[in-house]
Amino acid sequence: MLLIRAPIPVVLAAALGPAWLAVIALVVVLGALAIRMTQLRMRKLRNPELPLKMAPPHLGSAAERRVLIVANDTLSEEALLSEVDRLASVRGTRVLLLVPALISPVARLTHAADRHLEQARVRLKTALDRVGRDRVVAGQISGADPLEAIEDAFATFAPDEVIVSTRWERDASGLEPWLAGLVRERFAVPVHHLVFEPGSAAQEPDKDTEARYRDEFGYSAARRFGLRVLTGVGILVAVAAVLLFLSPYG
Repeated sequence: MLLIRAPIPVVLAAALGPAWLAVIALVVVLGALAIRMTQLRMRKLRNPELPLKMAPPHLGSAAERRVLIVANDTLSEEALLSEVDRLASVRGTRVLLLVPALISPVARLTHAADRHLEQARVRLKTALDRVGRDRVVAGQISGADPLEAIEDAFATFAPDEVIVSTRWERDASGLEPWLAGLVRERFAVPVHHLVFEPGSAAQEPDKDTEARYRDEFGYSAARRFGLRVLTGVGILVAVAAVLLFLSPYG
């Protein structure tokens, strides 16, 4: 209904008043639409609908078990490497270490992505030197978003189980703690969230902590969307100001 009524004041201003009045009406209408869209989008981000879970087909023999371990800065933790070593020692188990490079949008624009990829490559090589075994433990780095990288791994590796390794709290150089919850909602396989801190054994967050991570994800996504909308509105106001300045009525 808002979209249907929105052009009316602009048309009236253009027909009955000077050009600057139509420009102002257009800015006001577009601003109102942007605010309403932001409200609806933020409400959806804070309360996301659960997607349909995907169950990958099992690859290999019936006795084979495939485990996908997603980690970045925690790859240097001895507790995580010991867990990888333990899994690899189980007969019929194959392990894939997936290391998302965590390339930010700013890094992509400034051509700094290579530095992040090299950092992920070094971390993976160090881990494989410690626990790598032919055809049992393999490694892969990815420049994609962590969730997209995991989806790609499901398409090629088809894990029967996923372990997401993070710190307790959000860290710029590591995976987001809420990633495990997103993977759990997306795929119909067992997903374990193991938290590793320097010198400590692996721990798994309780339900309250996982719920907090989910809330933080929703608010973070909503804030990012809101900032993009505000940027767009700011550009629109700047363009309107230029038009008014150039107008003979300005």
